[in-house]
Amino acid sequence: MARKDRGEKAPQFEAGSSDGSALPPAVTPELFDDLPPEDEHLLEDLEVTPPPTEQYDDLAEAVRSADAAGPVDQTLSVHIGGGVGVGVVGFEDMTDGEDAAGVQAAIVEDDEQTAELKAEIAAASQRRLDLQRRVVTGLGLAGVAGLAVWAGAVWFVAFVGLIMFLAVGEFYGASRRAGFTPIALLGLVATILLYTFGWKFGPFGIASTVGFSIVTLLLYYAVVPRQRPFENMTITALGFIWIAAMGAFAVPLVTATAWQQLLGLIVLTVAAEDTGAFLVGRWVGRTRFAPALSPSKTVEGLVGGTALAFVMAVGLSSAPWFSAAVTLEIALWTAGSVSVIAPIGDLVESMVKRSIGVKDMGTILPGHGGVLDRVDSFLLVLPVMYVVYLWLGLLG
Repeated sequence: MARKDRGEKAPQFEAGSSDGSALPPAVTPELFDDLPPEDEHLLEDLEVTPPPTEQYDDLAEAVRSADAAGPVDQTLSVHIGGGVGVGVVGFEDMTDGEDAAGVQAAIVEDDEQTAELKAEIAAASQRRLDLQRRVVTGLGLAGVAGLAVWAGAVWFVAFVGLIMFLAVGEFYGASRRAGFTPIALLGLVATILLYTFGWKFGPFGIASTVGFSIVTLLLYYAVVPRQRPFENMTITALGFIWIAAMGAFAVPLVTATAWQQLLGLIVLTVAAEDTGAFLVGRWVGRTRFAPALSPSKTVEGLVGGTALAFVMAVGLSSAPWFSAAVTLEIALWTAGSVSVIAPIGDLVESMVKRSIGVKDMGTILPGHGGVLDRVDSFLLVLPVMYVVYLWLGLLG
């Protein structure tokens, strides 16, 4: 721009020339602070050509790109709880894409391991609680059984009859939950008759009651129309034969002179076998021997149960009160029979539960499930021990 009130032409400056006579790239009034006063009028009409910006093109492009990209995620990695987990927000400004994906995968894996660890801790805590309940419940049942034995034969038979009555009821209840409709009343009445006639007539009374109950059941289904008659009739019969009749063989055992010691030997040996199998199988069990019926049963548990059964039986043969009636021969026969038959009785119940689709027959006993879950091993042991003791000449 030129001055109009003077005849002088304003000087022209071009910034950025390479001959050194031009002003530097950025021309500002501060550059003329030392200008003599008589020449200050020259600044009034100073015309400056802005410096070229080619040298700042890269910086300008970077700024424009940053503005267009929007906010950039920041990364913060924090270990929580002494290394339990890692919390991460953003990766791009600290890692490239591959590194970020690797870190993300590591964090996901760490979270999964943490979840698995928590699940294992919770499961271990639940197992300890179940074991405590199992021990307390087992001791309680042993105490009641011991009291019944001490009270006399009648009270003991009544106690066994009550236990089997509850077990039969549980079985019918579980069957109904699975969709079957057994004739529970007939089965429960048969259970009462089994212990009544078993007490009066022994094994003959048990066999006669079973036969009479089967005939009655067949007659009922022949006369009364029912859905799925074969299945429901079979389940009804299974309840009073497998549970009530097998358990009723405890009744003729009281005819032995030393019936209290013999029944105490059976109960404690079965309990030892069950406990040994449970504990050893849990601690070191690896080899399953019946995965189709009970995946939790292992060969190591079977060996542990057998060993503890023999230890218990032989130890009782030397214990005060037991030693007067239980010889080493009786103890070995008992331990050998229990070691073979008790696991089979347990597997039979597992087969039945798997067939009708239930996990436990009941929930009345903490840590054990139902009554039937606790006495399943005795159902086959009692008739076998009756035969063994009869053969050994111990029964009257």
